[in-house]
Amino acid sequence: MSPTLFPKQSHHSFEAVVPRESSAVSDIRRSAASVLRLWSIGDSVVGDVQLVVSEFAANAIEHGCDCVKLSTVETVCRVIIGVSESSSAPLFFVVRIRTL
Repeated sequence: MSPTLFPKQSHHSFEAVVPRESSAVSDIRRSAASVLRLWSIGDSVVGDVQLVVSEFAANAIEHGCDCVKLSTVETVCRVIIGVSESSSAPLFFVVRIRTL
């Protein structure tokens, strides 16, 4: 049995879709940072997430189709980030933000 990536109940979630343009990388990076700060996530985590989101988004823009989608879910102890473009499955990464 494989683990479920998204928990049944989350505290927050956010999605943004940007056009497939090079300027969208900075837009999606700023969106991720703004949302995480709104959720009171620490700056060290925000910086790490921005770096990974930038890399994923740049790759999706370079190799993808129409648009790039950022999905963000915050749970009790982690933030789950997904970046996708319309022709492929999303790339996910998980950041632990708290220890239970």
